[in-house]
Amino acid sequence: MNQSIPLVGGAVNAHQKFEVQLGDVFATFEIDYRTLTEIWSLSITVEGVELVSGASLQPNVDIIQHWRLGETLGQLVFVGDEATLDNLGSANRLVWVPYE
Repeated sequence: MNQSIPLVGGAVNAHQKFEVQLGDVFATFEIDYRTLTEIWSLSITVEGVELVSGASLQPNVDIIQHWRLGETLGQLVFVGDEATLDNLGSANRLVWVPYE
């Protein structure tokens, strides 16, 4: 079953760190707004090991496909409008799709 991962935009949330359970995996998400490039990026750590570093939140693609973690993490698809500093989590969302 797909799972929506809550995201929150705005300058006060430009650097976020939170834990999410993805099936049997507990992952730490770090989301940062990069002011120079004006994009949001995502890093994921599982059991102290960084599995994803600097994935760009680009709409309508599996943003972690480059890391080939399908069996470990499944897919993370960013859905909706392109992310801005203020619309993250309101005009878009991050959806986890489990590996099958």
